[in-house]
Amino acid sequence: MVGCAGALLTFLARTAITGELGLDQRERDSGDYATDDECTNGYAVHAIESLSLASVMHMSVNTMLSLPSNVHRRTMKEGLSLFGILDYTRTKDGKSQLRQWLMRPLLDAAAISQRHDAVEWFAASETRGVRDSLQTSLKHLRSLGTLFSSMRTKLSLRDWQALHQFIFHALSIRATVQECCAMSGLPLTCNILALVHTDLMQELAAYITDVIDFQASKAESRLVVKPDVVQMLPPHCPVSLTVVYFPQLGYLIAVPLRPAMDRLEDYDMAGLAFQFSTETTAFYKSDLMRELDQELGDIHSDIVDRELEIMQQLRETVLDHSDELKAVAQVLTDLDCILSLAEAAFRYGYTRPVMTQEPILDIRRGRHPLHEHCVEARQRPHAAAAAHPRMMLLTGANFSGKSVYLHQVALITIMAHAGSFVPAAASARIGLTDKVLTRIHSNDSVSALKSTFLIDVQQAVGALRNSTPRSLVVMDEFGKGTASQDGIGLLCAVLEAFAARKHACPRVLAATHFHDACHGNPANHDTPDERDGQLLQTQPADLAFYTMKIVENRARDDAEAVSFLYQLEPGRCLDSLGVHCARMAGLPAHVTMRGTVAGLDCLSASQSVSQSHQNRVTLTIDIVVDTLAAAQEIANCIVRGENLPVRPSAADQARLSACETITQLWSIVRQYEHLF
Repeated sequence: MVGCAGALLTFLARTAITGELGLDQRERDSGDYATDDECTNGYAVHAIESLSLASVMHMSVNTMLSLPSNVHRRTMKEGLSLFGILDYTRTKDGKSQLRQWLMRPLLDAAAISQRHDAVEWFAASETRGVRDSLQTSLKHLRSLGTLFSSMRTKLSLRDWQALHQFIFHALSIRATVQECCAMSGLPLTCNILALVHTDLMQELAAYITDVIDFQASKAESRLVVKPDVVQMLPPHCPVSLTVVYFPQLGYLIAVPLRPAMDRLEDYDMAGLAFQFSTETTAFYKSDLMRELDQELGDIHSDIVDRELEIMQQLRETVLDHSDELKAVAQVLTDLDCILSLAEAAFRYGYTRPVMTQEPILDIRRGRHPLHEHCVEARQRPHAAAAAHPRMMLLTGANFSGKSVYLHQVALITIMAHAGSFVPAAASARIGLTDKVLTRIHSNDSVSALKSTFLIDVQQAVGALRNSTPRSLVVMDEFGKGTASQDGIGLLCAVLEAFAARKHACPRVLAATHFHDACHGNPANHDTPDERDGQLLQTQPADLAFYTMKIVENRARDDAEAVSFLYQLEPGRCLDSLGVHCARMAGLPAHVTMRGTVAGLDCLSASQSVSQSHQNRVTLTIDIVVDTLAAAQEIANCIVRGENLPVRPSAADQARLSACETITQLWSIVRQYEHLF
């Protein structure tokens, strides 16, 4: 760990020189980040902490790119994403921490339960006023991390105002929590009451108010200390002066210009030495002014120096309590995130999930958290079935909502582990999930030097290698990037590899249009002999089949011929209705008609090719079996020292040496091995 920390610090030091890690202009304009003068390139290293990945859910980059969560991007406009609909934070730190909560959901059941308890209490209708009051105070808080980074070098008037405002509203939040939330018994409210020390916060606020003259500082564009604070100046300093004082020039006598002063000689006065003039005033130096210069000196510089000393004392006093203020900022950031999740739960009617150690995924009447904001209620896929089995193969027509349902289950699982309520009208029981692995989206890129099919296979490999019994694997249309026979074979092989783990199998949700995998499943047969030759060699208890419910009206031949109900139910669907969906999407009628005819021709041709392929494979297998039998007999003859038998099917000569015969037989085997 020490070596990794050293490498990270070296990287930060190098990027600080080149400026590659600086914030963009939009972040600088927001005012919530330090400038290059305040800290190195917009960031500062305060401490090094160890983060254990064993306590958080693992989500690969592919998972975050496939699911519309938007937790890995930092943009000025979020758009429609999981983070966007849950983000009701009022502070910059709260927004950043909520993003981290969604990127790294928890695996600690106790910590998840604490978040759910807090969200449940603040999301109640009777606490709406408390929630609004707390959020109103939170929106005035600025990031203390940036303030303390700036305070070690310099601090502007705006920063001191932000610090004073932070202390004031922190006390206001504490008063609200003590008055309205003290009886809730939440660990969060107890931490607020314990960490926000009233005496300390009031003392710091009073100190800042007594020292800094905010109105004078704003007028002079610099920090000005109140007059009664500046002490230890020379005791003979007058309170007011009747002459004009200019820094660096000293004390001067100001004489209004007369209309007769046209020439330079007109400015001469007895006992006064002319210095300069403006449009209305002439300035002179006298012996008395020189005595004042010698006696008082540059008093303005002394006052400024003394103000700097006083501001330094104030800065050191605040820095002495930086740990206490940072602890307050952290607990208020937690409050901001909890209030944001509570606001989302209240607005969208979310339900508290039940977290369990058992490998269960039981979501009743679930909804897609984003999809419900875009479509009508009847088009929101939900589960009307019981708890999900270990493995589910989902089939259904195009446009029926299969992909939306897969996204829905993954997003609900992430939301529950992050501490949020979930969109489930009835209930949601979710087992602790250590990883969410997906094969949904192919991130094609010319620079990646990978084909779409290669990317799909690599994602499936990652799911097979990294999944555990507590993982959730989501696969959408795996195998579609290659020939149909290869794609369905790979899909069946991957599902069988998961099923072979038995109790160590992760929860797998797969959607496909390869209907042959469902049609030939051994769940339709009872005896082992009847299962031979089937595509998907899994037991009925290992894999369950579900489909998205539709209603067909065969009396009609238009867009109303099929009604999509967007409901999950047990069963199989053996027709994708691709041509009908293409007609619904606006494809011309003559094109869809030709598509129907071509599809039937392709089906007929594929059946003929399949029969020919099967006959060819059967013949090849017979040849190879005969060849292997001949090789075995030849080997036995060599061992016994007998003459080699004549095998015309394996060699053209009547007698061959043992080496020549085995070599030829081996070449025959290699010739047909690709068919197995």
